[in-house]
Amino acid sequence: MRHFLVLILFLSAGGSARAEPPKEAIVIPKPDAFKSLVDPKVKDDFRPLLVIPKTDAFRTLVNPTCSHCIDEAKKRSGELRDDDRILAWTRGYSDGGAIPNRFFLNSYRVISDSYGVFVYDPDAGFARGFAPSYDFSFYGWRNGVMVMRHKDGTLYSCLTGVAFDGPQKGTRLQPVPTLVSDWGFWLKHYPDGVAYNMFEKYRPIELSKEINDDSRKSRGPADNRLPADEMVLGVWTGKVAKAYPLARFAKEGFVLDEVDGEPIVVLWEPETKTAAAYQPIAHQPRKFKSPRPDKSGVSPLDPGTPLPAGTPEAPARKLTLQLASKTGAAPFVDQETGSRWDIAGRAVEGELKGWTLAWLESTQVKWFAWAAEYPETTVYATSKAAAAPSRLKGAVISVEQADADRLRSLKAEHYNAVVLALDGEDAAKEREVARAIGAAGFDLYYWIEVGRNPALADAHPEWMASLEVHHSEWRRLFPKFPIAKEGEVVKNYPWVPVLYQESFPVHVERVKKLLADKPTPRGVFLNDLQGPPSSCGCGHHLCRWATDYGPPEKATAKRLPSDAAAKFLAAIQKLSPEAKIIPVWATECEEHDKDKLCAGVNCFKGVCWREWTAQLMPVATDSDTIAALLPYRAFQRDLPRYGTEAGWIKEALESFSTMPARYKAAGVPAQRIVAVLQGWDVTPAQVAAQISQAETAGAAGYLVSQMKLNQDWEPRILKIKPMGSR
Repeated sequence: MRHFLVLILFLSAGGSARAEPPKEAIVIPKPDAFKSLVDPKVKDDFRPLLVIPKTDAFRTLVNPTCSHCIDEAKKRSGELRDDDRILAWTRGYSDGGAIPNRFFLNSYRVISDSYGVFVYDPDAGFARGFAPSYDFSFYGWRNGVMVMRHKDGTLYSCLTGVAFDGPQKGTRLQPVPTLVSDWGFWLKHYPDGVAYNMFEKYRPIELSKEINDDSRKSRGPADNRLPADEMVLGVWTGKVAKAYPLARFAKEGFVLDEVDGEPIVVLWEPETKTAAAYQPIAHQPRKFKSPRPDKSGVSPLDPGTPLPAGTPEAPARKLTLQLASKTGAAPFVDQETGSRWDIAGRAVEGELKGWTLAWLESTQVKWFAWAAEYPETTVYATSKAAAAPSRLKGAVISVEQADADRLRSLKAEHYNAVVLALDGEDAAKEREVARAIGAAGFDLYYWIEVGRNPALADAHPEWMASLEVHHSEWRRLFPKFPIAKEGEVVKNYPWVPVLYQESFPVHVERVKKLLADKPTPRGVFLNDLQGPPSSCGCGHHLCRWATDYGPPEKATAKRLPSDAAAKFLAAIQKLSPEAKIIPVWATECEEHDKDKLCAGVNCFKGVCWREWTAQLMPVATDSDTIAALLPYRAFQRDLPRYGTEAGWIKEALESFSTMPARYKAAGVPAQRIVAVLQGWDVTPAQVAAQISQAETAGAAGYLVSQMKLNQDWEPRILKIKPMGSR
């Protein structure tokens, strides 16, 4: 090459694996329909090219000079557009390169070069690459798919790379990892990527909107499983073909699938409408040499050297990837390290920065073409059942509980998620355990206790909720507790609700610290966003609507409006935009509690459920999923009146709909609620009964908390000053 620039290195086209040839089809030879850009051996030598109808004549570029995207962007800044479609190769020297369609591929449907053999078939809706060679040229169409010809006379499908006629019939070309994208996106994220030197003779050519008549004539019978022109991502694993309709999985943004018994991930970049498939296996960064092509355009195999220089060889790492956000250039995160990955399958942030996922041969293409070349292909999620997300089946555990034996046990019990409780006492250990959970194949969530906070209660007792400002029925549970004197108030230790102006920002900052430097979870459960137990003073665990029920002069902190919990969730969502923030909500008392748990206080018919609803509805408006705190035995709901074991759980889930309706609010259906169940101090049969009740109610999923969720409280006396003097 005239330039010192390099090319990505791949196996020669001849060194290909055997494959079954596709069925016989009409071949329409049209070798003169489009030019082929050829890279012959003579440097700085130009010879005429055939002319594409409706365009000016070009000469063939001999040994095209190489450059970089950032340089060509400056050179043709007035003509290159951010939305110019490109074919990008994503591995090798300089992390690959980009070819703008309007300047090259719209004219040269086959580029036979030492970078690779790049093909573009707009009639079938695909562009892709094969191993470097100077020996290919455009030929015609078959099955509505472009055909290229090797100099030895072999004809190859441009979609599959399979030779269907000629001396090498039955072989398959080595693929080059490629994807389609936009010039602006690629320039921003890979400015040093390789590009052809865009001399003035390469003029932008707009693509005709008409389907080529010869391409259309070569099509065979349609496969009616999908509309003929529907775009799919066709994936070939080497054994099995599968099609992923773009319109279907683009809504999800990420697909974790299993093909031929092996896991794969299909990624989607909405900004550029780009799809790509990978094995969830990462390889360390490597530096590749510039190509040293022989007369056929093939370079010696270069395995590359680890980066940074001097780094020892590292084994490949299996990862658990997930979609952390539907926005941003690197929306995918691995649970093991929290590294962020882009559509090219490259880690751009985190511990694994520079590592790359193992690319699977995948091509965005029209359905008719994919089905014609791979008639045995399957189609992703052809039924609603196949497309439905799995129901959340999680276990809440503490750091101390999260050993290898427990994780194996949870896997054997078919849990698909582990919710790790964070308290910040050992952040390094929490980080280690979170990575182990992801490595074990679970969806990772976090659990954070918010309102019940002994450390904050000790530091700021004035921020605790008040207990005895109106009702004193709670005293039956603490008969020896002294009577508060003038200038004193009884506080509910250790409950510091987020519902106070003073405590709100402190709670936000604490959650921020707990989440810092941890692997990105799929979601975060925030518990105790309401008032404390016995909030009105009745003594009932399920009285959570108030903070200072009584004369306002007894309050020692400023109460926020009813939407305080919703605003708290919004603040945490900003801190962790990649995760789903899920509030955990307790129910209120029931009518039969008046004579027992409420000790004569008629809470049920009073203000309790009305205020509960007023606080829940702003939360429900902003959160599509809510968790219901339902430890039935801890809440003394293991009563005969509920019928079967754990029968209260079904009634409690239904109350999220029925009780708000009394106050003309929409409520929350069970299908949006994750049931938080009691897994401590219960038998396996009782756990099974709880799960059964949650499923019968139609809950979105369940969490079995194997860690005790402490809801205890006790009275504490605090000396106060009048609010006006504070």
